[in-house]
Amino acid sequence: MAHSTTEVLAILHTARAGRCPIRARGSVTITASLGLATDSVLFTVTSAKIATISLAPVVTAIPTGGHVHFTATGVFDDSTTQDITMSSGWTSSDTSVATVGNNSGTYGSATGVSSGSATINASFSYAGASAIGSAQLNVNSATLTKITLSPTSGLVAPGSSLQFIATGTFSDGSKQTLSSGVSWTSSDTNVATVSVAGVALGQSPGVVTITAQSGSISGTASLVVESSSLSSITVRPASVSVPATIQAQFKAVGTFANGDMQDLTSAVTWTSSSSAIATISNSAGSIGRATGMQAGNVTISAVFNGQVATGSLKVTNATLNSIAVTPANASVAVGSSQAFTGNGTFSDGSVINITSQAGWTSSSPAVATINPNGTASGIASGSSTILATLNGVSGMAVLTVQ
Repeated sequence: MAHSTTEVLAILHTARAGRCPIRARGSVTITASLGLATDSVLFTVTSAKIATISLAPVVTAIPTGGHVHFTATGVFDDSTTQDITMSSGWTSSDTSVATVGNNSGTYGSATGVSSGSATINASFSYAGASAIGSAQLNVNSATLTKITLSPTSGLVAPGSSLQFIATGTFSDGSKQTLSSGVSWTSSDTNVATVSVAGVALGQSPGVVTITAQSGSISGTASLVVESSSLSSITVRPASVSVPATIQAQFKAVGTFANGDMQDLTSAVTWTSSSSAIATISNSAGSIGRATGMQAGNVTISAVFNGQVATGSLKVTNATLNSIAVTPANASVAVGSSQAFTGNGTFSDGSVINITSQAGWTSSSPAVATINPNGTASGIASGSSTILATLNGVSGMAVLTVQ
């Protein structure tokens, strides 16, 4: 194997960390071995001494909670230059305004703490020579308002990884890569894990949501884990009709080269060919749910990993005539629950499940409560009327709690 010869100065990070202590001018061969494998590099120490240090950027501004990475370049008395970012001692003139990392993995990484200005310093001393370089960091009062992940979706095989990048949008409109200060989580670590640096690792076939969070602000992306490539996507239903203001749920199913099929509803990006006629959601809790806005026809598209599938949605002018709540009469014990379903009958004769759209109420919350999904819980003995209401039309059922 061919080896490179690098002339290094007595201020290399390896020396500072104690992994290769510098004792005198000269050359030495450094050899690393692992099992039967070895490799070497010629390590040359010169007598050049540090003259000046320059930092980049020289002046910069970040929001409170924002981050910026400084680099330090040393200029030596023999006119050579060296990146000494990891060999310098880093300090902030005012840690109440900004802090700066001074440990492995954080050298030169500054974080805005509060509004104001701070001087970021990098110092280096060796063999009787020393120098300090400085840069100005201004921290403003802008706050983090949004986190966006890139890519927004991905596909990996079990054992393979994918790097996600979190970008923060701040209240002043500025954007920054959030290399630190965010926590990463996976919705199912049996399917995929994610490291503190945003690297997701596939574990087993499935779909997970990768989340990056800072305080109360979070951003998400979808990751599909599958051992073979994606062959096609199918949108289901292929065609559906709903009245204006009513919703229709679409699903996306992926077929892979090995014949596997996966529900990709939460992984694809959904679009409508005309949001004036119908919109479709990409938000958690309502992904793939289309809402009719006005009469017309639209194409609903699902896009993932270069694959595109479509379905059609027709929006009509039909109006809601009545709502039937089932079961019409139900009994539960105290502490038990009962799921109700609402079906709307429209002026064109169509019958559509409106359970997720209706507003649900209980006439006696002390007897029974009901959640937005139409599931009632028995609280105390008695009877309560369960109402489902949509577009000014109501349907009811009776729940007895024993």
